[in-house]
Amino acid sequence: MPFIHFVSLKRPSVLVMCWRNISFACVLLRLAIASRNYQLLQVFLFSINVKVVLHYRQFCRIKGVLMMAEQSKVKLGSNEAAEISTPVPTIVYPLNGTHHALGRVFIEGSCLEGAKVDVLNYDDSMLGSAVVNGKNWYFSRNWDEGVKVVRARQSVAGIPSVSTEQRLFFVAQYSNAPSITHPKDASEPMIFIEGTCTAGAEAVELLNHDFSVLGKATIEPNRTTWRYGRVWTPGVKHVKARQILDGKPSDPSGQIEFIVR
Repeated sequence: MPFIHFVSLKRPSVLVMCWRNISFACVLLRLAIASRNYQLLQVFLFSINVKVVLHYRQFCRIKGVLMMAEQSKVKLGSNEAAEISTPVPTIVYPLNGTHHALGRVFIEGSCLEGAKVDVLNYDDSMLGSAVVNGKNWYFSRNWDEGVKVVRARQSVAGIPSVSTEQRLFFVAQYSNAPSITHPKDASEPMIFIEGTCTAGAEAVELLNHDFSVLGKATIEPNRTTWRYGRVWTPGVKHVKARQILDGKPSDPSGQIEFIVR
């Protein structure tokens, strides 16, 4: 048995109907509106959806509840509209609860092709716009020291999704990490990278943003500086370094970003 419940505002402008029998519900709907001297409604049945056309009013079904509201007063919330229309993107890196050296931390994930992806703070305030490549996105930023919490949200055709679950990571200064002195962060084309290391370091490794090994640097005769060169493909590059001391890898350096044209 269906039922009709009126929500009291300044006037009964919102009607909410839950139903088990759609035909009986329509009869009750007609009677309810007729009792308030409304003009005859034109009722269309599409499966279990009911569309009612009335002066400047509309029906919209949200999570199993049929709601009629004045267009000028009651609108779908952005989260409700997004939940129906646009799926939530993903964050795949950094992993939750991981620690990173002071500097750039690379944030990336997946999205719908053609989407606009925003990276948000813990409170959904805007942090910045991500770079989207097909169905993947990334966001690179120099972070200060501390606990960081980020979310992501995508928009398709101007309709935003709800934001992702929080992703938490830590940024701290490492005492046993090597440093990168060239190129400077956010610099333009270059063909080599150089930096400093601890005297006696057995090796210096160059790493991609995801900690995969890019290659090994050449340690200079003074044993405290190193250099790494390679043929780079055009694009934005993200690199960090770590040294091997007593057979064990150190913490990584801060990450730098540069562009190869």
